[in-house]
Amino acid sequence: MLKKKLRQCYLEGGQNELVSKALELHLSGVDRETLIVCLCALNVPIKVAGNSQRLSDESVASLE
Repeated sequence: MLKKKLRQCYLEGGQNELVSKALELHLSGVDRETLIVCLCALNVPIKVAGNSQRLSDESVASLE
């Protein structure tokens, strides 16, 4: 459900909309680690600390 919401935001507004929605969800009480795993599962490029990165499956595994 969470992943679907995030994917829809990405499709409608790109990276900026996705980041805005993720921040909104975090502020409403969604756990940070849950958001990170969902964002990684989308397999879309997101900017992290100013660098465009695509997290690999190994990175996702290390987060879990």
